[in-house]
This record gives sequence, C-alpha cells and structure tokens, in this order.
Amino acid sequence: MGLYFCYTEIRKQKKGALDMEYELRWVYGHVEVYDNAGRFWFSADSEREALAELEDMAA
Repeated sequence: MGLYFCYTEIRKQKKGALDMEYELRWVYGHVEVYDNAGRFWFSADSEREALAELEDMAA
C-alpha cells in the first residue's frame, strides 16, 4: 500500500471579464487543477507550470 499525499489550495483569478475559481492539488509530486465544481482540468509538473496554463486559458 502506497502513501497518498494531497494538499489542496483554492484560489480565485480574475482577468478581464473572466472570473475563474480553481483548486490546486499537490498529488504524488505533481499538481492537479480542478474547477470549483471539482471537475479535473489538467495536471502539471509544478505550480508555476499550472499557473502559466491557467493564464493561457484566461487569455
């Protein structure tokens, strides 16, 4: 049985008319991003990469 570590952080980003609320979860050494309804959006290797992807989505 493996060790499962999950740290969750909820953030809100506003850019222009787009208002996004998202959740970052650190799981097994990578970051998973979910919307405010708990639906999976994507995963990234780091928080910086996840935030860059979110910026691209908002543009």
